[in-house]
Amino acid sequence: MPYNVDLTGAWAKLRRCEALVNALRKEVWEAGSPDPYVIPLRRRYDAAGRAVVFEIDRVITISDDWTLMLGDALHNLRSAINHLAWQLALRHSRGVVPVDRSVIRAIQYPIVLDEKRWKDNANWKHMTTEDAAIVRQSQPFHPRPPGVFHPLEHLMVLNDVDKHQTIHLLNAVTEYYDIEVPIPPDRFVDCEEDAARAGSQGLHGYDFVYFGAREPHPGDPVVRIFVRPNGLTPDVDWDVRLAGHIHVGIVGDMLKALDAMYGFIADLLARFGPAPQGMAMLLDLIPRDWPHHVSNSTNDRPPDFILHQIPRHDAEQ
Repeated sequence: MPYNVDLTGAWAKLRRCEALVNALRKEVWEAGSPDPYVIPLRRRYDAAGRAVVFEIDRVITISDDWTLMLGDALHNLRSAINHLAWQLALRHSRGVVPVDRSVIRAIQYPIVLDEKRWKDNANWKHMTTEDAAIVRQSQPFHPRPPGVFHPLEHLMVLNDVDKHQTIHLLNAVTEYYDIEVPIPPDRFVDCEEDAARAGSQGLHGYDFVYFGAREPHPGDPVVRIFVRPNGLTPDVDWDVRLAGHIHVGIVGDMLKALDAMYGFIADLLARFGPAPQGMAMLLDLIPRDWPHHVSNSTNDRPPDFILHQIPRHDAEQ
C-alpha cells in the first residue's frame, strides 16, 4: 500500500523558523530605525582640507541575542528538510520504520556541492527514484555564475558552523554610496565647487572612501566635496546615501540570506505536499525555476520573501 508523506513536522519547523526570523527582523529594524539598510550621515566643513565632509553619524548596535536567534532559525531550517527526508524514506519503505541505526543515521536531506559525489551519497538511497530526482534537482552543484551562493549551500555552511564550531559573528558593513553629480550651484552655501581638485579615486570635485570589509564607525568620512569658501559657514546642502546591512560570514546580508533559504525550503516542501493554510501565499513569491540562486554581490539582490506578510495560523482561527 502506498505511503502518503506527512509533512506536518517539516512545515511546523518552517513555521518556527518564520517566527524566529520575524522576531529577528523586528529587532534589527527597531535598532536601525528608520531603516537598517541606510547608515545615517552628518556633514561638517573641514577648513584645513577645504571640503564639506559627509561622515557616519551612527551605526546599528548589534545585540548578542541576534547570533542565537540566527542559530535557532538555521537549526529549524535544517530540521525541516530532515523531516522531509524521513518522510521520503518511509515512502520508500512503504511505511515500515527502519530500526537499523546505520540506516537511521543515513536518513537526512542531502546537500551535495560536487556533482561527482552525488552518486555515492548515502542520503538519497532511501528515497524512491521519483523523489530522489526532485531532491537532486534542488542540489547546489548545478552550474551558477561565479560569486553566487545557493540557499542550501548557505544553510549547510552556516548551520554546521553554528552547531559544531562557534556562534556566528555578526557585524555591520557598508555596501555602496549614492551621490548625484553634478551638484547644482544653488546647493553650495557660502562656497562654490572646486572641480579642479581631484581625490584619491581620480574624481574631480569630490572624493569617497572605500570601506571594503572594514567595519564602519561613527565619524568615519564617506564623501568629501571639494569647495572654495566665500562665506562664514561653507556647506553643501545635498543628499549622500550610504547603504549597509548586518553581515554574517561568507554569506553576506543576514536577513536576505535567511529569507532566501526560507523561501527555497518552502518551495521544496510544497513539491512533496501542499502548504498549510496561510503559508501557500508565500509560494507565489518564489521563482519556480530551480536551481534558485542567491548572489553575494550587492548589485544582484536575492528576492525578498516578506515573512511578516504571511498570515499566522492563530490569526486565521
